[in-house]
Amino acid sequence: MERDWTGIWIKAYSGYASMKPLQPSPYMRTVFHAPEKMQSAIVHLCALGVHQLYINNQVVDGDSWYKPALSQYDCRAGYLDYDVKEYLNPGKNVLIVQLGNGFYNAYNNWMYTANFVSWRGAPRMICDVEIDGKIIESSGVHWRVHSSPITYDCHHEGEDYDARLELPECFEPDYDDSNWQQPVRTVPPGGIIELENVEPRRVIRRIQPVKVTQTAANRQVFDFGINCSGVVEISVKGEAGTVLTIRYGEMLDGSGNVDTRNVDYCQRGARFETDRYTLKGGDEVETWHPQFVWHGFRYVEITSSKLPVTICSAVSLFISTDFPVTGHFHSSCAVLNRIQEITLTSYRSNFMGIPTDCPTREKFGWTGDAETAIETGWWNFNPRKGLEQLQKIIMDLQRADGTISTHGPTTLYGFEECSPSYSAFLYDFCHLTRLFTGDAAPIKTYYPKLKKTVLLLESMSRDDCLFHMGYGDWCHPLAPQGGDGYNNELDPTLVESALFVYILKLMSDFADDLKQEDDKQYFVTLRQRIITKINEYFYDRKEALYDNKSRSGTAMALYLDIAPVEERERIAKALVQLIRNENHRVLDGIQGAKFIPRALAEYGYAGDALQMIIQPEYPGWGNLVKQGASSLWENWKGNSSLNHIMFGDVSAWMYRYLAGMNPVAPGFKKVSIKPCFVAQLSEVSATYQTPYGTIEVAWTREGNTISLQVNIPQGITADIFLPQQEYCDVTGKKQYQIVVS
Repeated sequence: MERDWTGIWIKAYSGYASMKPLQPSPYMRTVFHAPEKMQSAIVHLCALGVHQLYINNQVVDGDSWYKPALSQYDCRAGYLDYDVKEYLNPGKNVLIVQLGNGFYNAYNNWMYTANFVSWRGAPRMICDVEIDGKIIESSGVHWRVHSSPITYDCHHEGEDYDARLELPECFEPDYDDSNWQQPVRTVPPGGIIELENVEPRRVIRRIQPVKVTQTAANRQVFDFGINCSGVVEISVKGEAGTVLTIRYGEMLDGSGNVDTRNVDYCQRGARFETDRYTLKGGDEVETWHPQFVWHGFRYVEITSSKLPVTICSAVSLFISTDFPVTGHFHSSCAVLNRIQEITLTSYRSNFMGIPTDCPTREKFGWTGDAETAIETGWWNFNPRKGLEQLQKIIMDLQRADGTISTHGPTTLYGFEECSPSYSAFLYDFCHLTRLFTGDAAPIKTYYPKLKKTVLLLESMSRDDCLFHMGYGDWCHPLAPQGGDGYNNELDPTLVESALFVYILKLMSDFADDLKQEDDKQYFVTLRQRIITKINEYFYDRKEALYDNKSRSGTAMALYLDIAPVEERERIAKALVQLIRNENHRVLDGIQGAKFIPRALAEYGYAGDALQMIIQPEYPGWGNLVKQGASSLWENWKGNSSLNHIMFGDVSAWMYRYLAGMNPVAPGFKKVSIKPCFVAQLSEVSATYQTPYGTIEVAWTREGNTISLQVNIPQGITADIFLPQQEYCDVTGKKQYQIVVS
């Protein structure tokens, strides 16, 4: 929803304030009068890149962070409506907006630079104060501006705070700001200004250190035991002017200090993931945390510029989008439970308004990462709003010919690798939103743009009906290494072509829903043409495998209904033999890690799929647990980011196959329950909060007898598939006994 503003866009600094060195975070201050009585009071505020709102010495909505969420700012940006009635006094009131750079005015040294993006500029804002339906104050040049104690904030580098510069008196209405500067008129960011529709980012957990190590006389290293997104909150005493340098990292070097070499190649030789706090001194303990940046870390290294200084406490603030929790999964296997736990840690660490790539070097959205874990998000949370925020970003970036970016916000990079694997997210978002919520609105909204990208992808594969470029089975442990040391160079053709088949299946369904019969026929025909070509080019009938015994390609051909129907049992048997030959190690990239366990379970080999997941040898999820990982890694070797969600479909697999839950009709109006009673487990339980209530599935094993309990809420019917029996249209609480061999 857009609004008609009364105020004008203003900023604190004139000239090219977006270039280095970045200017201090400004306070934008005004005073206004409120009536004796009021029914409602709302501050409408768009303040970019990020902001904090204060009224009368109180932080408004102080438990939310990084407002507004990331967006393609020159296409759209979010404004927030703050209910401020409880903060106002009759008569004189002071309002201060503190501005931070965020991703709107970001700087880094990497190829995915934000230095020259089309929207970049100094932080700016527009504001209306509305009381009982009347605008009584608006942003303008009558406001006053002063620098704040945040002397530096940069999305990828960190934040500096000088407590000696605090002005607590400026938050009082009677403070004399006559020596402050006037703000500067400025242009809007360039896009639609619409009411933000994503959940706030909040501290979801406060984590105490599990170990503190003194690595030098003036340096301490804190180990919080969990690698997550957020910041550290410190409480400290020391002499005025003492500077604490706070470095964040996911691992330690041989001396026990923070080591960022696994992720800092984006800023090699420059500042990276570092905050600085300058003490004001005195007898009181000073407590502080950064406000406008976030980091990815397990370890925090704090170095003092002088001694003595006392660090009274350091607490990790795990910050993430505060979306609703919808699902819970538990089993009798401690390793599997730990895999579920670290998967959810990575999912939440990589969701800050939108699903992101990692909380360290990039901190913006990548569609490939979002796609590989999209169903895990839906089973455990309700991520719709944040997923749609990324959907809007990528759709806003779509070029006239249908080309889309692999990531966003951006304007410089990402279009060169436009391909099915990093486009599938856009289609799956629409599909899974309908499947999990029953809402088909995104299909109708995005259909024209989704069709345009399909036409673009078809034009790129027109000569032989195969798609030869893209990321393919990214981060494959056996792939040759590219020039940057971690890009893989496996032929992506089968993986990308198979995912194009998947996209076309979704588009034919969408066209059917929208009664676009000509489009549907086009998608069906093109899909079949590609399937035929894949089987001609890649399928080895003698071996019953695809692409020179490719595990990933074979699994995708099975799971995505590409393999000839009459060959599928043979193919599944050949695939599971490949897996067994390697002792169930996960010798696969992000696509194989998603589709192999699914394909195995679909064809009766769920036990082998589970063994892939829990076996302890390199590579695989069980090996991460064995190595003490507290989050999923970007690759199995652990030589890059240690907090990525790309291998995160494993949680969705638990719900779909071990608990056996599968929505059949949109919004879970109809559900299939078909648990896989694998021999390695004696107990599984899962719940999922549907639009109609909570589905519960639990089973236990005693000897060769399985006890299954299900609870299907009113409004839903379930078909229950057991080894020797099927039950249709079940509702309510039911219990079944199954004898297995």
